[in-house]
Amino acid sequence: MEKKTKDKNTKAKALYKPSKALIDELENLFDFVPPDRLCKSLRKMFMLYLYHEKHGADIDLEQRVLDLYLLLDFLDAAEEDKKKWLL
Repeated sequence: MEKKTKDKNTKAKALYKPSKALIDELENLFDFVPPDRLCKSLRKMFMLYLYHEKHGADIDLEQRVLDLYLLLDFLDAAEEDKKKWLL
């Protein structure tokens, strides 16, 4: 029984590799909304959220900030990648 737990944990730690279908969806998203514009929009929405929640911040705020930071960092990298491709 313990072996199954170890196998399950090992599998969960494996690096996630997006499918071709998901990569296609991401490319479609960036065709409609460039990464830099999406990044700016998310930053503005989050700042507005923080402004309006200043008196009673969400319990999960720390996790939300980290999640958004990672997403925005990815979008910045996607914009840089797009610029290289366009050259």
